[in-house]
Amino acid sequence: MEQELVVIQSLNQIKMESQWFSVVTRSGWTRSGKTT
Repeated sequence: MEQELVVIQSLNQIKMESQWFSVVTRSGWTRSGKTT
């Protein structure tokens, strides 16, 4: 049960990071420019 929750959180994290990364790439920023 706990394992499943961790997997879901990881997937959400990856999805948010990839969305943020695509926005950053379109804006012409570098990833090192902002850390969250």
